[in-house]
Amino acid sequence: MKYFIIDNNEQRGPFTIDELYHLHITSETLVWNETMTDWTPAWKVQELKYILEQQHQSPTADFQPAG
Repeated sequence: MKYFIIDNNEQRGPFTIDELYHLHITSETLVWNETMTDWTPAWKVQELKYILEQQHQSPTADFQPAG
């Protein structure tokens, strides 16, 4: 399934779930696909919850351990 997103008030896509993961979408990113009636925050889409959880658990590239 591919999704479109709203990014900086512009529609982008379609993107695969893997591409959305690498785009670092947030839980509030509005997403849409042909099975949906309206744009929906990513956290409400069951199929996207896994990537949102993975992004939350993964350290960012800017992470610097103390010490």
